Amino acid sequence: MKFEKRTVKLHGSRTIYILIPESGCDSIIATEDRLGSYYTFANSTGYLLLTELFSVAAKLNQDEFIYLPLNFAYMDGAKTYFTGMDFHYTGIVLINYNRLQISAKDLKAALGIKIYVSDKTERRIHLPAEYIEHWKTRRRLTVKTHGKVLIISTNGNSFLDMAHSCDSLTVYNDDAKYNHYPAHMHHDMDENTAKSLGITFYYWQCPPQEVSI
Repeated sequence: MKFEKRTVKLHGSRTIYILIPESGCDSIIATEDRLGSYYTFANSTGYLLLTELFSVAAKLNQDEFIYLPLNFAYMDGAKTYFTGMDFHYTGIVLINYNRLQISAKDLKAALGIKIYVSDKTERRIHLPAEYIEHWKTRRRLTVKTHGKVLIISTNGNSFLDMAHSCDSLTVYNDDAKYNHYPAHMHHDMDENTAKSLGITFYYWQCPPQEVSI
């Protein structure tokens, strides 16, 4: 998988590396409800990208994080199906906490730096066939926000677990007929920490007649 790799300097000369996927996707939206629970809605194409990103996040190097800008193209269509879509996040950050510890303030600063070194990097996608044992993911997931960025912080096993969940949502072939009983995968129960209500992944494909770009 190909990324732009940005090298940025924070205060105290701390170096942080931001991986931004070269292959974007306009069919992913991240949002929340009024109770503080977080969701993504995407079609098979979107969940394929998230599968790959979670797989890469499981093996990040020291002081790296992934940033996925979101540019959802089907807002009008989505609003006919879901309430609360007036607010949505403009990006998703993936942090493997075994490779990076960073405050929300420093994260925002890193994303906002205009002067940086830009390179290209390619990462291998590897998703083991076997599912992750539950005890390896319990109480290890934190989902929080800063401004309009959704931050998912967990360890490698939990990222692989989420990759499996997203992979299971890629089988619907971008078909709106599955919207009526949307498939979904929960990561909002005992995977999450006391600081987080977790996240749920929902399948959704915009009906062709409701596309608005």
